[in-house]
Amino acid sequence: MNTKTILGISLAAVFAVTMITPAIAGDNGFLNVIGGGVDNTNPNITKIIIISETAIPGNPGDVLGGFAWFTGDEEWPAFAITGHDAGNIDDNAASPPNDVRDSKQNPDGWHPHKVNVDGNACITAVSDDTQAGIRVDKNGIMKVTIPTSEIDGTISGPASGFHIVPGVEICDGQHPLKLQVQFTES
Repeated sequence: MNTKTILGISLAAVFAVTMITPAIAGDNGFLNVIGGGVDNTNPNITKIIIISETAIPGNPGDVLGGFAWFTGDEEWPAFAITGHDAGNIDDNAASPPNDVRDSKQNPDGWHPHKVNVDGNACITAVSDDTQAGIRVDKNGIMKVTIPTSEIDGTISGPASGFHIVPGVEICDGQHPLKLQVQFTES
């Protein structure tokens, strides 16, 4: 079985699981990917363009979500550009506005992660030191430049938009916040 077949089967399984529960509203359509692509012609740099149903904001605000690609790597099978300035999710006014500060690059805005998910689409691990150049142009199109050394595996094809859903019981024990990935429909 070749890598594309294995990735396709894995992606289909994750999509099937995540469609069981409805996606969370609030992104105004910017997580619904309708176009874009990947340029791997330079062996040292991967360039990505993401075009969505509505303009992608320069800052994701209070939306928990992002864009992902399955890379085929065993340890880090997904690469994601995420935003999760989640506000005060623990109802503790003394804590910072973002209770999920997991990036050294841009914790309150768009930032990259290598991600591991299980068969239930539960997030089991994220990298906190992944680096990428991320910008949203005046038309709301996201452009990402990633050193190839930051990607485990290969990124190809368009991104998939997703929401991060905390408190999902099936994810209990996988991550302190019981996080699950739920893909958006384009």
